[in-house]
Amino acid sequence: MKQSVQGQTMKPMELDLIGQYYASIINRKQSGVFALSAHLKEPIDPRILQQAVNDLMRRLPFLNGRLKRSFFHYKNEILTAPPQVKPAGAEPLFCNYYNRGSRHMLSIVYGERHFTVRTTHIICDGRSLSKIICAVLLRYYELLGVEADKSDIIDCSGHFQSEEAENAYGRFANPAAEVEKSSPNVKAYRLKSSKSAPQKVLTKTFAGDKVKAAAKAHRATVTEYLSAQILSGIAKERNGKGDKRPVIIMIPIDGRSFFPCRTLRSFVSTSAIVMPETEDFSEMVRQVSAQFERINKESVQKDINELQNPYHSIRYVPRVLKVFVMKRFERSKYLSQTTGFSNLGLIKLPLEVESRVERLEFSISLEQDSSYFFSCATVGNTLAFTATFREEGRDVVETVMKRLESPKMQYS
Repeated sequence: MKQSVQGQTMKPMELDLIGQYYASIINRKQSGVFALSAHLKEPIDPRILQQAVNDLMRRLPFLNGRLKRSFFHYKNEILTAPPQVKPAGAEPLFCNYYNRGSRHMLSIVYGERHFTVRTTHIICDGRSLSKIICAVLLRYYELLGVEADKSDIIDCSGHFQSEEAENAYGRFANPAAEVEKSSPNVKAYRLKSSKSAPQKVLTKTFAGDKVKAAAKAHRATVTEYLSAQILSGIAKERNGKGDKRPVIIMIPIDGRSFFPCRTLRSFVSTSAIVMPETEDFSEMVRQVSAQFERINKESVQKDINELQNPYHSIRYVPRVLKVFVMKRFERSKYLSQTTGFSNLGLIKLPLEVESRVERLEFSISLEQDSSYFFSCATVGNTLAFTATFREEGRDVVETVMKRLESPKMQYS
């Protein structure tokens, strides 16, 4: 089935390189799912929530798709019927729901006072997901009769624009740029993972202004400060094992910050932050911040080229062979990182809607060989810090959470 938009029919869309990558590696044990949950101060009305989702799918029809295979590519096949909101039940948060039923690549589940939008990088990235959930919230309360300013929020009564589904990697990569040969990947410290162990999610909330003040005391951004806290927690574990390998945390970088565009598909690169070998937390933050300062338009451009240009050269290689290449890249990537941290930052909502939201929780499923991953989102003055982990990673997660909770650890 194909979706009709303003009298036109949307054909299946070839996935961008990140979409192709995740479509190649997802499986039953590695779902590739990330999710954003809106916790409200009042009970959810499922009927109204479904209508809000229906309106969003009409507004952004490329979100209303399922994975389709062709000889050369994975594609996003646009569907007619929107995904149906379902009660959150026994099904795990990070299941491969996209292989069941209608196989929508975007899923919405709800509880008494919250709803969760789940998806993968096949469709969008975390920054896009924050815009999607804001659009659903705005439309949900609009249907309930709440009037709010729609500036900077996707208006579900508007019309789809092609720029919103643009392949930004293809647009901004420089095909003439020489892609340097990558240096041998450094083998980072990694906690041995029991791949089949269930994934657990722990979220704790903090006053955003207090976290910002702690970061400011170290002349750091919130992301830099939280990254240093995560590294400090992992250092304790690594040093206790007598391991000397470097601790490396991968930080997603929003390409839109350097190459302005309106795409709601994936447009991220990554930066590796190496843990400074110091027990002085202030010095740890200082050196982490210095590494973040090296992230600029030039470095992001280089990363986009290194991702897009080699992929373009194999674009018309049969899909089954591309999958083999992608999985080799996946294995190499895992060995060169200890963990990751994705911070969506402050998600702005109209005050009329924000006042009805307790918190937004951003959670990310683990890669197959990972034991813990960290994520964060802030709305109003509530910062929700989340860890996804397997049981063997619990000690690190609890150490990091205690550091964030303790006034003494926040500053030293």
